[in-house]
Amino acid sequence: MELSPQIQKEAKKYNVPVAYLVLADLKHLGYSDSDAYAIAYPENATLSAQQNRSIMDTTLSSQKFKTLLQARMEKHGNTDMVMTGDDELLSKEDTARMIMTAAMAQPRDSKERIEGLMKYSDLMGYKKEDAEGDLTEDIRFFLPLKCNQCPLYYAYNDFLRKNGEREIRPVEMEHVMNVSHKLIAAAQAAE
Repeated sequence: MELSPQIQKEAKKYNVPVAYLVLADLKHLGYSDSDAYAIAYPENATLSAQQNRSIMDTTLSSQKFKTLLQARMEKHGNTDMVMTGDDELLSKEDTARMIMTAAMAQPRDSKERIEGLMKYSDLMGYKKEDAEGDLTEDIRFFLPLKCNQCPLYYAYNDFLRKNGEREIRPVEMEHVMNVSHKLIAAAQAAE
């Protein structure tokens, strides 16, 4: 990955690889260790999970990286929004704000900006709100393909079994429905 000369100049200033700088900035923005590592080191995607984990742990625990991360946090400010340990978690709103800030800092038509805005909308649940509003408009009923898969057939046979009567075969169900329809219609008329 080829980054801007400014980023390369900053990496030289701190005497670290460019990937360290990217990793530190992503961590500062609130990315998890594994996500930040995957973005900063895309060339390592072909390595095994164990190798990746080992390299990531070594990098994140190195004193050089910790010093760089602290320097980047001081330079960019807003260190109160970043998790500094396991004792506090970010709220949904803080996470959304950080994602939105990072996305809006990207060039207008860049892939990173679009992905950031998509993550923001997923986190805020915009898709769920749209889906919940349409639930009453689209109610569907599905009938079984065969009579022997019908819940009415099973229920009727259970009723017969409990009353000690002979169960019916699937092909007899049409006749049962015709007879019972006449009885139900007669009962409704009598009311």
